Amino acid sequence: MGTSDSSAGYSVETVATNADVFATPEIAYIIDDVGLHTGQVTDGGKTDDTQPELHGTGEPGSVVIVTMYGPITGKTYTLGHVTVGNDGTWHYQFTGKQGMQAGHGAENIFHVSSVDTDGHTVTSDAFTVTLTGSNADDNTPPDITPPDAPVITEVYDDVGTQQGPVANGGSTDDSQLKISGTAEHDSIVVISHVVESTGAIYVDGSVVADASGHWVFEMTGPFQPSFGNRIITATATDAAGNTSEPSDSFVVNFVDTNQDDITPPDQPTIDSFHDDAGNSLSGATTDDATPTLQGHAEANSIVNVYEGGTLLGSTIAGADGTWSYTTPERADGMHDFTVTATDAAGNTSAHSADFVVNVVSEIITMVTPTIDSYHDDAGASFGSGTYTDDRDPTLHGHAQAGSIVRVYIDNGREGTAIADADGNWQYTPKYNLLHTHVFTVDSVLQGNLSDTSEKFVINIEPQPESSYHWDFNDETFQGWSVLGEHATSEDGFTNSITTNQRAEFRTDKRFGKDYNGDVMSTKIYVEAGKTYDFSYQYGHITDYKMLTAANVGLTVDGQLVGGYHTATDAAQTITGSWTAKTSGEITLAFNDKVSTGSGNDFWIDNISAVQQGVSAQAETQALTLSRVQTEDTHTDASANNANLIELSTAIQSPAHADITDHVQNTLHLTLSDILSEAHPNLFVQDGKQQLAVTGDQGDVVELKVEDITHAEWQDSGAVTAGGIQYEVYQHAGSDVELLVQHGLELHQVS
Repeated sequence: MGTSDSSAGYSVETVATNADVFATPEIAYIIDDVGLHTGQVTDGGKTDDTQPELHGTGEPGSVVIVTMYGPITGKTYTLGHVTVGNDGTWHYQFTGKQGMQAGHGAENIFHVSSVDTDGHTVTSDAFTVTLTGSNADDNTPPDITPPDAPVITEVYDDVGTQQGPVANGGSTDDSQLKISGTAEHDSIVVISHVVESTGAIYVDGSVVADASGHWVFEMTGPFQPSFGNRIITATATDAAGNTSEPSDSFVVNFVDTNQDDITPPDQPTIDSFHDDAGNSLSGATTDDATPTLQGHAEANSIVNVYEGGTLLGSTIAGADGTWSYTTPERADGMHDFTVTATDAAGNTSAHSADFVVNVVSEIITMVTPTIDSYHDDAGASFGSGTYTDDRDPTLHGHAQAGSIVRVYIDNGREGTAIADADGNWQYTPKYNLLHTHVFTVDSVLQGNLSDTSEKFVINIEPQPESSYHWDFNDETFQGWSVLGEHATSEDGFTNSITTNQRAEFRTDKRFGKDYNGDVMSTKIYVEAGKTYDFSYQYGHITDYKMLTAANVGLTVDGQLVGGYHTATDAAQTITGSWTAKTSGEITLAFNDKVSTGSGNDFWIDNISAVQQGVSAQAETQALTLSRVQTEDTHTDASANNANLIELSTAIQSPAHADITDHVQNTLHLTLSDILSEAHPNLFVQDGKQQLAVTGDQGDVVELKVEDITHAEWQDSGAVTAGGIQYEVYQHAGSDVELLVQHGLELHQVS
């Protein structure tokens, strides 16, 4: 058996256990604990500490030898050795007479070395440090960052009749303005301006910003004599020589002497008020007696704050136009604030819109009112969702004792009632109702408003009547809808219930208009299959020349019954009949088919519709069954063709009713109406509940009183509030005032 050749050689190097890689020692930093600038100094840094402490890394357990090259002697020195800790770090402190060497631009060069497990010496990279003089070792990198652009906050004019701050874009006749602003503290601010018309640039001078960054510069060289816009800017230069971008431009229009801005600012606004609950809008309630008003006005304008006609104080709108003002302490009640804005030229804006704050020192937790039932004309009580033939049912319910209950029908304000000491209230609608209506209520007490009640539904379906009669003896239209009911004399026709106690219709040919078509109509209820006899009296108004006679007939649901009849000077009694085809509501109307304004003037009176077989006695009783509302309709308003307005439709803001619409109006008021909307101290600071009424010249405020012979409302003088003059009427029996704008008429009626 033979022997093979030897294999190729294979060698293995034996190394120390777990010592496959030996860590080369390194210097990480030195510690400087001398002078103003202390702490770590890295490679290439500076120090004024001649005996710093070196820190670095190496192989745990190995010995590190530290050497230093001295730049002055040109020699390398072994400073000492130190053992690397188990965490791989080491440090060495200069001792004894050891020290770094100083010289211009001289660098001390450090190395560290150690011997690995094979006996090889391994050495770190060089670590250089320059020794400086005392406190000259700031290692902070040089400042190369420019300052933020300065801000021009004010340009001030102290020349001529209009002096003060000049708004950006405003006018000035001062050629040596005082300019203020902010910039980086201690920076040099350079102010320049450009003449817009020529593009010429002028450097006006410089000023140093103070420690807080504020600066003020007064021009010494005047503007060049040509007038027009000057565009002012500023730059800031810091101690390191870095210069900022220019500020935003501040433009002033340089004008001749006393030719400053004469345009008033735009009307300012009050947007909200702030209290500890946050921001709230006009009309809100607060228990903060010193609310902070907030709004907008022309930038940098002076905002004057008024309550009524009293100036409370002022503030200045910011550059963005926002402003705020905390009022002096206000008493409980509604407070109506306005503001004006005055610009740098002294021009003052119009007053802002009213802003109302309701101050209530103790906010009452209101009970939600209820509608419990209604009573019909027979005295029976019914709940929500039931049916009745009573067209003016009386609501009954509960609310906070002493509160004013506000009644709404189909979401529209209807009227008010007052809850008694036990919280009971009741209310009868002002006008007759028909079909289905939804009622709700809320209540107000000392400025506190309750939640709205649950809905209460009444279905009103009247039963057919056997007789109807209208005689106009109460000098109203007794529920008839009349053409031109809200017309004025300029419309070319009028209607009225005169002292003759009849409905009269007059026209004026100058206006080319006339009563024609349906001139008056109403609705009644009939029974199917029944025949109704009708009659009415009719004639020409004899104090007018009859150029063209009216031709009038009665219609039932648009169908003529009994024919047309020509008006004559002598009174005619027109009669006829019709048979109802269905049960329910029908429309009676008088139709004039003559279309002319020349003498087409007529009257109608004593209208009746009686079911055949009904006795004369029943007809007489039917005089009260026309179901019209007459209590709140007064002769004054009808005779003057005034538009009749209820308070609920006239309220424009808290405690302010406005009937301005360039049409003659009559506003009906009762003490209960006024109490429902009045608020204390709103116009006059006298602690009384107040309601103000404004309108057109000649409008009438018709105030219903219990006894016309006794002056329930007394004139207590005039007052101006919010720039409007009012006559003040005080109620003799309570602390309530009615303010009526001058030019309106107040009529007290029973």
